Amino acid sequence: MSYNLEQKAKLKHVQYVGQRAKAAIEAAIAALPVEMFLDQAKTRFVQSFAFTQETYPGGTDPNLNGKPVLVLALKARDHNNNNAETVTYSFLNMETLVDTYTAKAGDSAKILNIAGYEIEVKIDPSNDNAIEVTANGLKVNISGKADKVANATAGHVASLDANGNLADSGVIAANILTTDDVATDAEATEMIDEIFGAAS
Repeated sequence: MSYNLEQKAKLKHVQYVGQRAKAAIEAAIAALPVEMFLDQAKTRFVQSFAFTQETYPGGTDPNLNGKPVLVLALKARDHNNNNAETVTYSFLNMETLVDTYTAKAGDSAKILNIAGYEIEVKIDPSNDNAIEVTANGLKVNISGKADKVANATAGHVASLDANGNLADSGVIAANILTTDDVATDAEATEMIDEIFGAAS
């Protein structure tokens, strides 16, 4: 049996080119970055954080227990491992954004401590200012507001008590006469004339 050496050489060349192309494709796939996107179901804000491996598998304890934490869950798709998906957790301390305001002593102003920074808040000393300074901070004084009526009856007319608070008058609004229910002077005169005759 005879061989065509020239044709065999061409086949060898095609095989070599194919192998080089395959190697180049595999190298290009290996060089692709891991695709990452946010896992919305697992990304959340936690007011009082507590780290466990059961809750955040594969995560590293950020030592933020008890603090407000934004948990970012990044889902990755690895092209080099049959597009397998994994979740990587990142933990952001939100304490500098979610802080408790404390006040120092003072009459006309208060100092708010926010993550080490002091912000002065002036208090208007006017008598009608409902904001008051207490040992625990600032509060709104509601002692001068009108109180709602307990066990009020729908459809009753509201009245005022001696202290200016609302009260249930017991009067049914539908029973109150309006101007439409009262005859005018002209109508009354016309009716009297009809009954007794017009005045001469």
